[in-house]
Amino acid sequence: MLKIKSKIRGQVEPTGGLQHGGIKEDQFEHLAQLWHSHRTQSLEVRHQTGAILNQWLGVASERQPYGRQILADVSARLHVSQSELHRMRWFAQKFASVADYLSKHPGLATWSGFKGLLPSLISRKRKKVRRVPNSLPSPKMFRDVARSIDHTIAKLERLDSPVDPATRQAVISILQGKIEVLLKYLGLKVSLSAE
Repeated sequence: MLKIKSKIRGQVEPTGGLQHGGIKEDQFEHLAQLWHSHRTQSLEVRHQTGAILNQWLGVASERQPYGRQILADVSARLHVSQSELHRMRWFAQKFASVADYLSKHPGLATWSGFKGLLPSLISRKRKKVRRVPNSLPSPKMFRDVARSIDHTIAKLERLDSPVDPATRQAVISILQGKIEVLLKYLGLKVSLSAE
């Protein structure tokens, strides 16, 4: 049987009881099992928390209803950040169980591993709302545009100093493009020219 002499204590141990700085291999193994158990339990608690929150709030990809502050309340009560709670919701939504997660990602057996994986699991693409061609914009939209223009002009009227030529030309270029679009919808023809 191979024997290794420990440099720290000078003891000779068979490899079955290999010592690392006076700590036996089986003690290391016990500690490793303890942490493995902790990581698994940590994932289980997070998965169950996410599943419960999803039952209360619906799927993780949907925002909670306006005015409901369930996540804020849970966050305060559990002393866990809302961002962590969101991650737990995604964890429960994407995987049926911790075993399901570990079977698909065995090398990521920690919560940190899941957090690193999460961005690749969530589709960042948002559905674009397509306008129906030739549909008329709403009157409210025009009121909002008019209010925005009025607000911008009021700001310009409060300026004390003249605008430098480069900025002036840039603003004119932007305005020409934007005003042409607005006037098209209003059915007007107006041209802008610099003085």
